[in-house]
Amino acid sequence: MHLLYIDDSGDDGRSAASTSHFVLGGLVCRDWDWHHLTSIVDGIAYTHLGPSRGRSELHGHDILSGRGVFRSLSENQREKLVADVIREVVRKDRRVSLFFVVVHKNSLPVTRSVRTIATLQLCQRFNSYLTRIGAYKKKTKEHGMLICDEHAAQKQIQSLMDAIHSKGLPKQLRDNLVETAFFLESHRSRMLQVADLLCHVVYRFVTANDLRFFHLAERKIDRDVQTKFGKKVVIHYGFRYIANQPNDGLNALPAFQHLKPATGWLPRGSFLKVSDLEKELAKHGL
Repeated sequence: MHLLYIDDSGDDGRSAASTSHFVLGGLVCRDWDWHHLTSIVDGIAYTHLGPSRGRSELHGHDILSGRGVFRSLSENQREKLVADVIREVVRKDRRVSLFFVVVHKNSLPVTRSVRTIATLQLCQRFNSYLTRIGAYKKKTKEHGMLICDEHAAQKQIQSLMDAIHSKGLPKQLRDNLVETAFFLESHRSRMLQVADLLCHVVYRFVTANDLRFFHLAERKIDRDVQTKFGKKVVIHYGFRYIANQPNDGLNALPAFQHLKPATGWLPRGSFLKVSDLEKELAKHGL
């Protein structure tokens, strides 16, 4: 079983005070790896915060802004805490993959739910990953489970998962996923906290060109590489940016290092045009 721990950054609202982007994403690990990874993150937290605060929830925005229990740490100490967690979880020898969907909200029709669109795209990316892993293992069936923060839009996500499995939606959305998402309190799950850190890092990278942490995780973003005409070509990235145009909502060219860049603003395979998204949704009655 592959576990996809999901969190978000930014908000999915449309008011004048809302964020420009919404990020949904997280990390995938095997069911036998989560406990080991949790122990590693626990150790890092205790090292940085001490025994009295070592069980504190690691929330990306709180750490980097120095809120709550992190107020007593200097900026350098807080940055090192975030960097140590990400660097250790996504080490080269870890069997961990990352997925992120970034939505430029003003590009979507107002009738579309930002979170629903992001969740559909994340399910598609995750399901494609599971299909590819299964094919690599001589066509075994690889199953995946979504694990979400219970403070997310729980009813909305559960209804969406019901729709994915019951309304004949395309197989690339559902055939490897278990029937529903599971919800945990984030303060009880270090892996959900890591997903929160990662999503906040991606949000800062996209909206503020913040380069402090993104490149630590970038190598572990999932990618499907196939050979065509003797050349290796990336078919899908685990990083997806949804907008009308590749540079919509971006104030600067994102400084990707490890994702092969295309001509333009984003790596090849990572951009989904809203008009193409709408055509695909209409095809399946959504």
